[in-house]
Amino acid sequence: MNQVDPPIEKITWTFSVFLAKYDDAIKNHFTDSTTFRGTSNRIQNDLFKCTADVVMDHIKSEIKKAPFESIGLDETTDVANLSQLSIVVRYILDGISQERFLGFLDVTSERTANALFKIVCDIISS
Repeated sequence: MNQVDPPIEKITWTFSVFLAKYDDAIKNHFTDSTTFRGTSNRIQNDLFKCTADVVMDHIKSEIKKAPFESIGLDETTDVANLSQLSIVVRYILDGISQERFLGFLDVTSERTANALFKIVCDIISS
């Protein structure tokens, strides 16, 4: 049986509702704004990307403070027969071990050692 993924619009809207639950500024913006509802696909995707960028910038700033870090890669084939590479970074911050999921990459077209090495180099340099 094939899994059917929900449309990206539903995912981004659900994520926006989740953010509003924990952030009063976002909650007030959604409930009090007379001109902005955040329900258009484009706006939802822009909000989602902006939020992801802020989170990634925060993770990068923590990693820069860490005395050392490690990158974990794990490749698996999903139900659509695409090779997905998950990327996790681990580091120590203020004596506490941190582990952050950075995302998935489609590596269906190139799974060689050289291609994966280039991915790691790109992650380190960014």
